[in-house]
Amino acid sequence: SEDIAIATAALDRAVRPAIVAGSGVHISEAWHELSDLLEYAGIPLATSIHGKGSLAEDSAWSLGVVGANGAREYANEYLASADVVMFVGTRANATDTNSFRSPPKTGVVIIGVDVDMQRAGNNYPGSIKLVGDARTVLTQLRERLSPAT
Repeated sequence: SEDIAIATAALDRAVRPAIVAGSGVHISEAWHELSDLLEYAGIPLATSIHGKGSLAEDSAWSLGVVGANGAREYANEYLASADVVMFVGTRANATDTNSFRSPPKTGVVIIGVDVDMQRAGNNYPGSIKLVGDARTVLTQLRERLSPAT
């Protein structure tokens, strides 16, 4: 779809990209698709408190939990300075985003992946909305992304 192409282009252009996984990754059982995308494209992953366990914490791509509930400070710092952030299956509310500082609401490209059109990117005006099951959307992105260099 056109939205997948727009999201892929944004991730490919990113200098400091990140993905934030929420409970939707667990509901979708999209762990393999997520880790495959991270390793292929070289994108670090943070999780919401509900997304914890989406990726092994000792993975080279894991930033740990982000937000205001049990977060690692460096995860919040990384997300605060990221240029493209993709939220997968998370509401990206104030708790998940450290009161919308990690990432901020402006100056960053936001991609929202959710099965619910009303929730995909809803807390970040102007975000790229990818509506669908996390496993399906991650697979579609992985097929189109450029490999890490």
